[in-house]
Amino acid sequence: MPSCLIIEDDTIFQTIFEKYMKKHPYLSSFHIYKASTYQEAINYFQDYNATHELQFIFLDIMLDSGFTGWDVLSSAEFNKTRGLVPVFVCSSSNTNVDKLKSMTYDSVRGFFLKPTDMSILDLIHTEIS
Repeated sequence: MPSCLIIEDDTIFQTIFEKYMKKHPYLSSFHIYKASTYQEAINYFQDYNATHELQFIFLDIMLDSGFTGWDVLSSAEFNKTRGLVPVFVCSSSNTNVDKLKSMTYDSVRGFFLKPTDMSILDLIHTEIS
């Protein structure tokens, strides 16, 4: 079963994104894994294997306890995926610094500002198809 991983500390945004996915004609069948903290994300990648069929990662920049999405992308655990899983960064930060930084990671395929709407999923679907 195709799946995605949402790395987001805001449970309300996790729920909204999950509802968007369930309404999307292509992505509604995806299994959704969630990580609310940096450590949960790292634990997911430590257990990562090809049977998860992970199609994409939706990554928030600001996470818990001083960790960031950049820390996730730089971790050895994330790099077990060998950059094969496209990452879509989402942030409430409206600075060019974060957008430019996202372009320095080969696995990052998109940068989106919060709040988002369902149209973000059409862009993700196009990118992963």
